Amino acid sequence: MHRLIEVMVRGCERARDEAGKPVLICVSLDPFSEDEQDRGYNLAVKKTFEGKGFPVYSSLASSIKALSVLHKYAVQRRKHNL
Repeated sequence: MHRLIEVMVRGCERARDEAGKPVLICVSLDPFSEDEQDRGYNLAVKKTFEGKGFPVYSSLASSIKALSVLHKYAVQRRKHNL
């Protein structure tokens, strides 16, 4: 695993596991805007984070939509637990 990916994973694991924060990963795999080396690196990032149990999305829009749904769920849970 690349050193930078290791650092990113550790930071995200800390936010998720120790701070209890939701962590969503967005990795674009666009063959038209990346060269082969960038695409290989992004694929390694995607596979590594998926292997560590993080949700990985292919676009910022899908990440934001997932976070919105998560927020709505948290709000509903708070309403029912009061």
